[in-house]
Amino acid sequence: DAISLLGLLGSAAACRGGPSARAADLIVQSLADLACAKQTVSLFTEDAQDPIHLSLFDAGGPDESTKLAVQSAEQLGSILSTESGNLLWKQRLTHIAAKRILEYARMTNDHGASPGLLAAVSHLICSSKLESLEPDCNEAFVRIVISGFKPKFLKAGGGVGSTVTRLLLASLIKILCLLPEYACDQVHSSVTGIMRAFVSAGSSGDASDIACKVLALQALAAVAQSGSTHESLRAIKPAVCSVLGGAMNHPSGVLRQAAVEVRNT
Repeated sequence: DAISLLGLLGSAAACRGGPSARAADLIVQSLADLACAKQTVSLFTEDAQDPIHLSLFDAGGPDESTKLAVQSAEQLGSILSTESGNLLWKQRLTHIAAKRILEYARMTNDHGASPGLLAAVSHLICSSKLESLEPDCNEAFVRIVISGFKPKFLKAGGGVGSTVTRLLLASLIKILCLLPEYACDQVHSSVTGIMRAFVSAGSSGDASDIACKVLALQALAAVAQSGSTHESLRAIKPAVCSVLGGAMNHPSGVLRQAAVEVRNT
């Protein structure tokens, strides 16, 4: 509830502008910190006297801090998705968040991104105009998104894996549709990750699993339509056909229709 309230206050401060703009900046920085590092300095100040550590909540369960980190990324996305107000504050907050997230991405490069960082990157991509970001920033975000399709993230407990997977697929679809040139040299990794995400989703008919599978199929279609990628896809065509075959036999009519559309791409 506190993190949700923080997102609400950030949106209100950003829309109000003027003297509240500084509060919006600090809230965006704090949410990015919580998502990527599970800690932040004191809210509304840059004083580190009273830092907040999400790891303290792990006493209630091993995945609690990770859930809160992903929730922080969600609230960051809600602020960046706010429609009211002018575009200048949104562009400013987007750049503040992007800079903060990239700093953490560089620090964790050797150890791999965390679920919270992956969620933060995905929310930023889905909530922002990618054309307004620097090319180096977009390239880094594409690498982070594609690196997220690993079993350790897809199988994360507490519902985190399913949530992050859907976010990664949605952001990858946006990248492939709007800026395919940034992913053209990673087609094989993208398709492999997409298929891994499809398979990792359960087959129980749960709405979240079906949504994940549909997004995976839409991502496959986006890869096929993104440009001169057909040569790269031929090597993994049998695996793709196997995934499509499984989707066409699924009880969900939405999923079967999505599979047919991908097959006809």
